[in-house]
Amino acid sequence: MSPVVLGRTGWSVGPVGFGAYRTVFEEHEEALRTALLSGCNLIDTSPSYGNGSSEQLIGKVTSSLISEGALTREQIILVTKVPLGPQTSINDRLTRSLERLRTDSIDVLLLENPEYFLKNGGTHAEYYRLLRTAFEDLESEVCRGRLQYYGISSNTLPEPKDHDTFTSLEFVWENAQSLGSNHHFGIIEFPLNLLEPGAAVEANNNTMTLLEFARARDLGTLVNRPLNALRGRSLFRLADRAARHGGSFEKDELENALNDTLQLEANYPGEEVVSAGQIAWAHMLRKNLDQLVGIESWEHILANRIRPILSPAIERLAANPEFAFWADEYRFRSEELFSAVSRFLEKQHANRSEMISRLLVEAAPELESSQSLSKKAIRVYRSLPGVHCVLVGLRQVSHVREALELKPPISAQSALNALRAVQES
Repeated sequence: MSPVVLGRTGWSVGPVGFGAYRTVFEEHEEALRTALLSGCNLIDTSPSYGNGSSEQLIGKVTSSLISEGALTREQIILVTKVPLGPQTSINDRLTRSLERLRTDSIDVLLLENPEYFLKNGGTHAEYYRLLRTAFEDLESEVCRGRLQYYGISSNTLPEPKDHDTFTSLEFVWENAQSLGSNHHFGIIEFPLNLLEPGAAVEANNNTMTLLEFARARDLGTLVNRPLNALRGRSLFRLADRAARHGGSFEKDELENALNDTLQLEANYPGEEVVSAGQIAWAHMLRKNLDQLVGIESWEHILANRIRPILSPAIERLAANPEFAFWADEYRFRSEELFSAVSRFLEKQHANRSEMISRLLVEAAPELESSQSLSKKAIRVYRSLPGVHCVLVGLRQVSHVREALELKPPISAQSALNALRAVQES
């Protein structure tokens, strides 16, 4: 990968970074090793990722590669985070991160989602005062040699100026500048994707977009959530997806499965053993089906909300001879319903992905050579002036290889055209 310079830090980084949000298990070690040995030299993590287990895994892998002589510590850029808080809190949390990462110094320490202060009722005036105080504390850590640069990771940096929890990079920068011209505020991290393009199109900092303002101040930029777009409370994955639930989806399949299960629930006989609230999932789905816009969100709901309640309820009913037949029938019908919902949402996902890919290629024909939607999307982001490193979740070796098969950037205008084409659709 052709490296880029990470703003005022002067460091050379690969255009794709290792986003370690869900990299917490030993099975992810090989993916991290492969990424680091392939030129993906920036790792972004946080103590909040797996309650510290992400940092621990990163420390294990990086220290192993260094001891083997495969890499030096200077070739790896470690980015981790702390919440906005008093100096003692920042100091203690940094100490624990250093221990988990097995290093004496963090390259970049970011204040993680400081806008939660605003979400909890704080005022903007107090918010920026607290940020300036935190910057003073972070400067003291630079002097101690425990970090080199600091910054903020905020989901509201790209928001419109009138948003309740908007974080103004202009005001943040002024606070950093008030510490003196030699301050070490150098990095910002924020979401940017095809469905949330605010960082590139929203003029929210003195008539400039977030990317334009950051570029004018020579700030390093890290893009998160590049392939996970939030629409309301739903998540849409900006990547092609192989069908996992088998078979094609027929037009009336979901409606028929829903009606069959609803009829069974309407004649539920086991209230004295298991409450109807633990069983009536077809009724719940009928009321909320329109809100299920993403297959990933549905799979999470099914695995973490429905099955943990439904499975033991069915087992209790099945153990009672009076209700065993109904329980077996409901187990069969509900599984048919859940499978139909999955196939419906997979088909919906495939249609959306195909449409977005088509729009991208129509707006920027150069993108046709990037085969998958995720490759097209990453290529768009890294072609935007001011974007330095796109953080991608790379938990499997196959993910690493796909993400690092990079085509050359397209023109900045083509990248903006591609973003706008998706927004206007």
